[in-house]
Amino acid sequence: MHRALALGLLLSLSLAGCATRDPQTFAPQVVVARGVTWRVSEGDVVTWRVYNDVSLSGTGTVAADGTVYAIGLGRVQVDGLNFDSLNTLFAERYDKIIRDAAVVVGVQRDLVIIGPNRPMALVLADPSLTVLAVLAKAGNQAGQLPIVSLLHPDGSRELIPRDARIGSINVTSADGIYVEPSDFLFRNIQKVGTISTFWTAIGVVVSVIGIFIK
Repeated sequence: MHRALALGLLLSLSLAGCATRDPQTFAPQVVVARGVTWRVSEGDVVTWRVYNDVSLSGTGTVAADGTVYAIGLGRVQVDGLNFDSLNTLFAERYDKIIRDAAVVVGVQRDLVIIGPNRPMALVLADPSLTVLAVLAKAGNQAGQLPIVSLLHPDGSRELIPRDARIGSINVTSADGIYVEPSDFLFRNIQKVGTISTFWTAIGVVVSVIGIFIK
């Protein structure tokens, strides 16, 4: 009798694990490019450094019309540009002001980090950071290896490798980074608790029956 109960408990836990595993575990894998795929869009923070004249260096946020205000250049149309094109554009524009302008441009983007067991966080992410590094900026607890997925506005999800560079993923400001614990018991704690209670009750009944039989 006890062996049958033990086998039944193991079988129930196994079935519960299969039944309650979150559907996005089986979501498609996001496409990870070899290089940076981000293109400048509204809300991005553009930073440029002019090494020949640091007084021209600055930071600006891309406006709704796709432009950013740059010192000495006025409003510059940057919407849709990749990093290489953005660097070339600023270098060419500043080269008209100072000879042989040495310019390095960077872009950062606000990303929403959400999950079932964490408060929503907004992180200004650099494309060179890995996914785990971005989560660390959002306050991810050390030692956790969560399941991470890209959550689109239509509700669809794509799994993201934790070691991927965030800039190599086509993530926009409209998307969210969805984070959940990978630990089985944590993700299925309610179901496991219900099953445990059920089998505890069965064990009590069997013990009572055993007493009467004796």
